[in-house]
Amino acid sequence: MVKVEIEDLPEIMAELDEFSSNVADSTQDTLEEVGRKVQSEAKLRCPLKHSTLSDSIMLFKKRGVVIVGIVQGTALQYANKIHNERFKEDGWHYLGKQSRAKNVDGTARVGEKFIDRAYDENKDEIDSKFEKGINAEVKQFNGDN
Repeated sequence: MVKVEIEDLPEIMAELDEFSSNVADSTQDTLEEVGRKVQSEAKLRCPLKHSTLSDSIMLFKKRGVVIVGIVQGTALQYANKIHNERFKEDGWHYLGKQSRAKNVDGTARVGEKFIDRAYDENKDEIDSKFEKGINAEVKQFNGDN
């Protein structure tokens, strides 16, 4: 029979609980930061006429979840058409002057799937933010500064 005794188990458990809580807090902060990034990138990628669509791209936080999207009103119907129906026969096929002007610098293509692409085209930066946040918590836990 093997018997294992751990000295200071309550203190170790308390430290692990604190570490877990810190990682959760850091992850929540990073989620909000990433959500703001995706929101601003989606606004760059959405067509622009009167800024109604851009202004309606919102960041929502509920129960630890961060969502970027459009939830109600006329903008929702318009967003659905612009986001999802670009190449459908009955979809839109024209970018206005203001939308074309947004495409000039080449940083973000205006058009369909503007919210999806806001995430996909920034995935490396987003992953890096999560990795940095977790690594910082691990360093702090280990006493590295």
